[in-house]
Amino acid sequence: MAQPVRLLMSSASPFARKCMVVIRERGLHGIEEISVSSIESPELLIRANPISQVPALIFDDGSSLWDSPLICAYLDTLGDAPPLTPPTDFTIRRRETAADGIMELAVKLRQEQLRPASERSSSWQERWRVNIRRALDAAEQDQGLDGDSLNLGIIAWGCALPYLDFRHGDLDWRAGRPRLQDLSKRLSGLPSFIDTRP
Repeated sequence: MAQPVRLLMSSASPFARKCMVVIRERGLHGIEEISVSSIESPELLIRANPISQVPALIFDDGSSLWDSPLICAYLDTLGDAPPLTPPTDFTIRRRETAADGIMELAVKLRQEQLRPASERSSSWQERWRVNIRRALDAAEQDQGLDGDSLNLGIIAWGCALPYLDFRHGDLDWRAGRPRLQDLSKRLSGLPSFIDTRP
């Protein structure tokens, strides 16, 4: 495959942040990070991803990958560092999927809040909040989130939790969840997370 040269991203996107953290943790250099607005659907983003969502990874031959799990899995094959997720470790992938699910619901909730008041659905917003809280409660029981190891599952949670702070402080995700609090605090001090704060 050609060399990745550009990552189309938004500093507010937790999915883009996940890719940016992986780039730093893998020690990858030469990938330009370009901030774009998916709402404005710029031509560069549309060419890379027809559904106009970030992140999108563009290669020097013009081809592209989009969707953060796919991009991160590809980035994890580059460089000399040990893989962040062994290809057959589905426990790590399950953790990544759970965190991605929370991010997806949180982004939907944010988009709904930006709509005109007359168009917002209070029932859907409450459903998404309930689902986020349920997923957080399940993660709180996951002892695999303890310790100092870093993998794509941990990285995804390290992006999901600060996004809840950034956009949905009213959810108070820390209440009754010391394991997740510890995880977020631990990761927030890593250079790759400091460098990619929204």
